Amino acid sequence: MLIRLVIGLALLAAGDVAIAQSVCIDLGNAVEHQLKKSASDFADGITDNSAPRATLREVRTSNSLALARMNIELMGQNKCPPRTKPVDPMIYLGEALDCELATQRGEKDSPKCKLDEWRGLSSKTSKTEG
Repeated sequence: MLIRLVIGLALLAAGDVAIAQSVCIDLGNAVEHQLKKSASDFADGITDNSAPRATLREVRTSNSLALARMNIELMGQNKCPPRTKPVDPMIYLGEALDCELATQRGEKDSPKCKLDEWRGLSSKTSKTEG
């Protein structure tokens, strides 16, 4: 009887770990999506120099980053492993600009605009000059 109880508790704990791991993966994906969206918002209409549209881009970028921050806080509350990548939407800027240029050329539903396929710059390829 005791062995059944121990095995049952072990299976329950393993199930909790799998659920927690799934939550962490979902939250991590949500953070990455918001970073990509933020880069996309930044690139949107980049050739338009009007102050109202620039302000709108900044507001949308700030909103995306706020959502990313909330998901990072949820990751902490769920005891997820810490992020190993910086919270920097500019790693996706190249792909966001490619999407924006394709959109301006009239390429509807361009593959360049599929956020799920954006990989961004890795920390190994992006170096800052000092």
